[in-house]
Amino acid sequence: MIVESVISPPGIYVMDTKTIKGRGVFAARAFQKGEIIEEAPLLIINKPFLEIPEELKYVAFGWPFDPEMPNAFALVLGYGSLYNHSSPANVWYHADPNFTHMQYVAVRDIEIDEELTINYNLNDEQGGINDTEGRWFKDRGLEELKV
Repeated sequence: MIVESVISPPGIYVMDTKTIKGRGVFAARAFQKGEIIEEAPLLIINKPFLEIPEELKYVAFGWPFDPEMPNAFALVLGYGSLYNHSSPANVWYHADPNFTHMQYVAVRDIEIDEELTINYNLNDEQGGINDTEGRWFKDRGLEELKV
């Protein structure tokens, strides 16, 4: 079954954050709460996470949604794998029902040139405001940056 989707350029751009985080995704225009910021295509790879190249481990999403591929992970194309972490974040993400793309949605009103961030630990419609564990970082033996 071929699922067609329209991919149009989002109102976002990538630039250096001028912090230890490096580059980030920024709003090229204002977004309203609940507005879709980006729909990024997904590439699902059926391979154990520990077997993928080290560079990909920082941008891959765990993908527990297909019982026939319990070890799968996803690479999100477009700007999807470039969003930095923040807690709370101003964007949350979810896969479409057919798992063909990831949607990034504004949690609150976002101003032009504001960095767009997701919460790596607790992805929810509130931007992970209740995140206290730092689970994503701990599972990878990393220290969460506080900037």
